[in-house]
Amino acid sequence: TPTPTPTPTPTPTPTPPAAAALSFQAAAQYAIAAGARAVVIIQNGDVKLEEYANGGRADRGETLASGTKSFTCALMAAAEDDGLLSADDLGSRFVPQWRAGGNAPQVNLKSSIRIRDLLSVSAGILNSGVFGGALNTVDSYAQAINAQSQFAPGMQAIHPQ
Repeated sequence: TPTPTPTPTPTPTPTPPAAAALSFQAAAQYAIAAGARAVVIIQNGDVKLEEYANGGRADRGETLASGTKSFTCALMAAAEDDGLLSADDLGSRFVPQWRAGGNAPQVNLKSSIRIRDLLSVSAGILNSGVFGGALNTVDSYAQAINAQSQFAPGMQAIHPQ
């Protein structure tokens, strides 16, 4: 007779600690040990902890490309849910230089860029390779407006080299 297959024992789901038991200091220590330069914890609008390490300072700018994309997508979802805009809206709705007749380079390509294309990094715009450095030393808005288009929007994702 065949041997019966044992039934696996389910793994219990850990219970998260109560909010009062969370240690902001322990979270900051963990983040700093992992290389974070700044840790700011805000709860209900109140700053509960603000610490800097590893060369971080309150007056030092940081490049946060992937984080910025994540925050932008969350904000986009909220704005779309509130009916403020759609991912299929043209970027030129908000960027007058990209409208037909605008003064941005290659406006013929940029006038058809949708918000969806910008969020998916498929707007056809080249990464200029020049980013801010020190806080507020580069006009990143002008940089974005004047960036060169290599492809028609939605055709190909362009990733930084």
